[in-house]
Amino acid sequence: MTDHTSDKNLESEEKSFIKEKMAAPTRGKAFYAKIVLAVIGGLLLFGIATGTSFALMMHHLGKEVSETQSEIDIPFERDTIPETVEASIETEDSTEAEVPEIQNEADADEKREALLGMLRELNGDSMLSELVNDSLYTAYENAACSLVTVRNSAGDAEAFYAESDTVETFGVIVAMSDYEAVVLFPSEPLNLEAPFQVQIQEYGVEAVLKQVDSLTGIAALTVNLRQLPDGIRGGLSAIGLGNSYNVKLGDRILLAGSPLGMTGSAIAGNVTYVKKEVHISDAVIRLIYTDIPTAYEVGGILLNAKGELVGWLTSHYSDSTLSRWTAAVGISELKSVMEDLILGRDTASLGVVVRNISSSLAESLELPEGLYVTNVDSQSPAYEAGIQKGDVITAIEDVEMRSVRSLQNFLEDAEPGAEVTVKVMRLGRDAYKEVSFVVELGSR
Repeated sequence: MTDHTSDKNLESEEKSFIKEKMAAPTRGKAFYAKIVLAVIGGLLLFGIATGTSFALMMHHLGKEVSETQSEIDIPFERDTIPETVEASIETEDSTEAEVPEIQNEADADEKREALLGMLRELNGDSMLSELVNDSLYTAYENAACSLVTVRNSAGDAEAFYAESDTVETFGVIVAMSDYEAVVLFPSEPLNLEAPFQVQIQEYGVEAVLKQVDSLTGIAALTVNLRQLPDGIRGGLSAIGLGNSYNVKLGDRILLAGSPLGMTGSAIAGNVTYVKKEVHISDAVIRLIYTDIPTAYEVGGILLNAKGELVGWLTSHYSDSTLSRWTAAVGISELKSVMEDLILGRDTASLGVVVRNISSSLAESLELPEGLYVTNVDSQSPAYEAGIQKGDVITAIEDVEMRSVRSLQNFLEDAEPGAEVTVKVMRLGRDAYKEVSFVVELGSR
């Protein structure tokens, strides 16, 4: 007899086995910790690889940038005003400036003839006799590697080559790096909205307008020197700046730039008068007059016997009674302006013409000590704030104002747009009373 019960039990066991589910093995904290560590390790490796690649890329790019651009340094220091300018001039050695010694006379003759040939081509023989006889040709020679021609047109770039549409003036290199030069030029003859080109020997290169000083009319361009062959680039240099406080009556002087209306012309002459204080907006300057006839609109610079720049030709502040004499602003008063032009910074302005009130003058006229306001420029920050002619400025931001120089120094260090408190003494019915104004400084 067959045991059916036994068979059924066996079949039931087999089916129960088939119905069983596969259970996953138990995973503890150690398992998950290994996964987390693996992920973190992978991310770290990825970050290191990415960072290394980025650093190498930036190093390569930085190297390329450094090869094409280098920082422009200020190649000069501001001059200190002598405590007694008259005394310093009287005691100054009156001997002529030293001319560099030339060891080889044949080389000197060859060098002289080459320079004369270049000048004759620009000016004509009759204008060179004084240059040669007085050895001022050396001054021009020293400065020639810094002088360029700046031109532009109201039209497009092709108009540079259309003589009738092109306006040009002189330019002078005042700062250089390995691959960039800053050129200063008189802005008045040119259209500041048009593209610029700088002519350096036979090469015309594009230039970019960097900054304009509206008070002096001087503008700055930057030139990428990579546009020039190495030989031409290596022959350029920034002009040396002299100390115009040392210029005195009777000094021989050279007017270069465009004194005859032709860029590259030069005339020799004498210093005929030095006007030590000319009061202009926010400043006082020194004017150097010469016996050289010229037209102001053509522009020019004064060079001393060493070829150093000591004056910038101007018609802005010249005395109408001395109109037959060429006047130039002493370069020492312009060095702070030049520094801002080179760096592309705006110069802060207040917009007042002032005069010093000394202690003795204040006592004799019963005036407060400070800066007496003789004029307020229309629409200037001072005008907008309410400062008036006849006010006496005593302090700006708690800095005492006892001389025009103190005002100049304050504005040179200030930022355009900054709000400053200006304290003035204003004459009332019976006496002077202190009034304070909050002024937002403008820019020149």
